[in-house]
Amino acid sequence: MSQDFPSEGALLGIDFGTKRVGIAISTPDQSISSPLETLQRSQPAQESKIFCKICKEYRIKGLVVGLPVHMSGDEGEKAKMARKFGDWLSKISELPVIYW
Repeated sequence: MSQDFPSEGALLGIDFGTKRVGIAISTPDQSISSPLETLQRSQPAQESKIFCKICKEYRIKGLVVGLPVHMSGDEGEKAKMARKFGDWLSKISELPVIYW
């Protein structure tokens, strides 16, 4: 993990999709995560409010965005979209992000 990424505190897991986004929350010791909800994609302003509310409510310390990769391990268009979404989410939430 990145030096700037927290080793303690709850993490928000993101399963990016163009129609829906799956969200999971880890325990504060980051040993296990549980699904929270699946959000229908909407306007960026609406999504911003939802994600910031979740981050505040669960005291999130970092973001983990899943990357869909090809069997070869190469990243395709969906992975690029997931990275763009993760970068945006990191910016609006002011939280560090890693891609997994």
